[in-house]
Amino acid sequence: ISIEPYPPRAGEPVAICTRIRNYADVAQTVQVEFSVAGFGIGIPFTPIAPPMMVEVPAESEEEVCVN
Repeated sequence: ISIEPYPPRAGEPVAICTRIRNYADVAQTVQVEFSVAGFGIGIPFTPIAPPMMVEVPAESEEEVCVN
C-alpha cells in the first residue's frame, strides 16, 4: 500500500494505491475495496470508495488507486 504525495499535505488530495499480483497462468478478476479504521482492537473498517472490479492479466500485476 502506498500514498502519493508522501508525506500527505493538509487540504490536498492523496492517492492511495496497492499492487495486485496474479501468479496464475490465466487472467483473474478481483474485487478491490479501500477502507479505513481507527487504531485499536475490534474497530470496524469504513469504506472510503466503492468496490472496484479489476482484471489482472496472467502472470502480471496491476496498480489500483483511489483519491
